[in-house]
Amino acid sequence: MKSSYLSNKFKTPGWILLIMGSFFGILYLFFDYTFGVFDVEKYFALVNVPFINGENGRLFVLVNEHQNLQDEFAAFIIIIGGLFLLLSREKDEDEFILQLKSDALTFSILVNYIILIPCIFLFYDFAFLNVLILNMFTSLFIYIIKFHWSLYRAKKSLENA
Repeated sequence: MKSSYLSNKFKTPGWILLIMGSFFGILYLFFDYTFGVFDVEKYFALVNVPFINGENGRLFVLVNEHQNLQDEFAAFIIIIGGLFLLLSREKDEDEFILQLKSDALTFSILVNYIILIPCIFLFYDFAFLNVLILNMFTSLFIYIIKFHWSLYRAKKSLENA
């Protein structure tokens, strides 16, 4: 079976990006700690807030105000690192590994929505926005945990056989 996965060499950068992004994200989200290297005075925004409020605003703007982009950077590298891990081959890729990947992906999407559905009714306003922000990453994290756990269990059962 022909698969179009990335090379196995993407696993190490994927882990590095995922861990680094999680570190920056946790510091920002839970401890409100930011690094000055992410401070900018001008940044491009797709939608300006006054446009949403009904005032005269534009869709594509260059905003002239101080902003720290640590959370955007963290989200970006978590997603890139997670996709590297999700899409990279194992050293010994076969049909069994592909089945484990498929099962892990199905499981992660199912669990992601099982978590999201009650949150729709339990969280409102900005609390729900935080749920959606965290929800961007749950599929990737659940996939990574499920796939590596299944791979570990399969290797363990082969050793015991």
